[in-house]
Amino acid sequence: MNLSAPWYRYAKRFTHLATLLTLSSLSLTALAAPLDQSKIQFIGPLAEDMQAKPFQTPHGDVIIDNLLTQLESSAESFVVFGKKHKWQPLDKINALTLGGLQALKFHIETDRFTQGSLNIEGIEQGQIFINGEKQTGENQRYQLALNNGSHTVVVIAQQVANWNDVTLEFVPKTETDVMTLTTNKTKRLSAKQLFDAPTISGLSLSPDAKHYLSTTKRFSDKTGNNAITTTELKNTSNQTVYRFEEVQPSQFSWSPDNQFFVYLLNGELKQLNRKTFAIKTLASGLEGQATLAITTIIVFFLAGLNHLKKPIASLNIIKAYKTVGLMPVRLANYIYSIPTVV
Repeated sequence: MNLSAPWYRYAKRFTHLATLLTLSSLSLTALAAPLDQSKIQFIGPLAEDMQAKPFQTPHGDVIIDNLLTQLESSAESFVVFGKKHKWQPLDKINALTLGGLQALKFHIETDRFTQGSLNIEGIEQGQIFINGEKQTGENQRYQLALNNGSHTVVVIAQQVANWNDVTLEFVPKTETDVMTLTTNKTKRLSAKQLFDAPTISGLSLSPDAKHYLSTTKRFSDKTGNNAITTTELKNTSNQTVYRFEEVQPSQFSWSPDNQFFVYLLNGELKQLNRKTFAIKTLASGLEGQATLAITTIIVFFLAGLNHLKKPIASLNIIKAYKTVGLMPVRLANYIYSIPTVV
């Protein structure tokens, strides 16, 4: 047999390549090791009296999504169904099966784009979330692709036969794919966090400086590119005393006597009592009022002027019976407006 035949050379090269791939695979397997359980936090059992686990109900995903917000927070404890639960290291847990739900949480750092597989043993039914996003996998093997930065991993366990048998390990795709578990509470901001972070889009201080209105906009995966806007009335201690959520008000104006502020909401002019937080509708039918959008108009009831010692005529107040600007409206009472030049 001619050993210098082309097929023999190719077969030799193929054998050499297969050997290299096998050694590479063994090398990466050797790099894999169980994650340090002292740096993994455990909490549970949560809602241990539940008769059915979320995965056994048609609303399991909704239950998990609502629980996830609390699990991802930096708080050391939280309350579920009136019972307080506290995070503790996983290596301190010595239990078999537990009722309700349990959860694991740990933080990892990467210094470059990192790929690999997160393998979980001992959890029969569970979900894993990284930075709030649910991961998909097969047989509790999850393929990861992590950007350079800080990442929070939450594992929600719904069915575990023996917690002493639970292990987690990371198998890197290459030797340069390295992730580090950390207990440091300071985390690097990701690009997503920077873009989605809440921003203050409006601020208005009351004349007596005892309250201020703050309008905040933020983004969420659920709303996509549509900002979530929230307007809050806060006191000097930065405590929220009143909140607008679904429908946002506009054209805020504070009354000179510091008792009320008025605003437009769904085409209606509203008045909020700063002491009792009672709301009264002053006028309706104000949709599309260009005058209100261009000129700041301070509006208040005639009763609000009764305490003024200066004659009303000398205040150059314009009395409006049936109109505001040029558009007809229905008035709940006489409305007075002081136009200001913008």
